Amino acid sequence: MDWGLVTLGEVVASLQEVQWNHLPPGPGDCFRSFSLPTSLRGLSPRLKCNLYYYRSTYALILCCALLIWLRRSPPGLAAALLGFLGSLCLNNTFCSTLNGKIVKLIRMASPQLARRMAGGSNNNSLGAPQRRGPSSLRIGGVPRGILVGALGGSAAVILRRSHQWLPCLSGMLLGLILILVHASFRTPNLKTRLASARDEFRAVWRGYQADPSAYGQHDYML
Repeated sequence: MDWGLVTLGEVVASLQEVQWNHLPPGPGDCFRSFSLPTSLRGLSPRLKCNLYYYRSTYALILCCALLIWLRRSPPGLAAALLGFLGSLCLNNTFCSTLNGKIVKLIRMASPQLARRMAGGSNNNSLGAPQRRGPSSLRIGGVPRGILVGALGGSAAVILRRSHQWLPCLSGMLLGLILILVHASFRTPNLKTRLASARDEFRAVWRGYQADPSAYGQHDYML
C-alpha cells in the first residue's frame, strides 16, 4: 500500500474503526531504527504510516505527558480521565463493546429497561453488537455524539474551575511534540510493510475471484 495515496481523513476513519485492545509495540520496536526523511514529500507517508501502526504507543505517550503535568492536581487528572474516556468512545469497536456491557449490567436489575435501551442502541435484545453506521451508534441508549460532548464539556468545566488549563495544554503540547518527532524520524516498521503487502495481495485476489477472466490478462513472466 502506498501511504502517499492515503488521505489524512482516511487515516482518521481507520483509527475510528480499528481495534485498540492490542498491546503497544515494545521499546525495542519503537526505538530500533531512525532516519531522516528523504524529502518533505516522503515525510507525509511516513507520518501516516507511523501514526496508524504506533497508535497505542502514541496514546500512551500522550497520557503519560498529561499525567506528569497534572500529577499534583486531582481535578486536572479527573478532567484528563473524562477526556480520555470521551476519546475512546469515538472508536466504534469500543463504543459497541461498552454499550453491550452496560446493557448486560442493566438487564440484571431491570430487564425491561435493558430491552428498551437495546432496542434504540447498536445492540440487539441480547446485547450482541450489530453493524450500524457510526452516526447511529449509542452507548446505554444515549447517542454517542451527545455522550462524547457531555464528557468533553464536563472536562472543560473542571479545568476552568480548577484553573488547570495551562498544565493540561502544556502536557498535551509535550505529548504531541514527542509523537511528531517519533513519527517523523522513525523508519516505517517492517511489519507494516509486510501487512501492507498482504493486504494488497488479498485485494488483488478478491479482484481475480470477482472477475475470473482477468487471469488471462496478466503476464507473470519474470
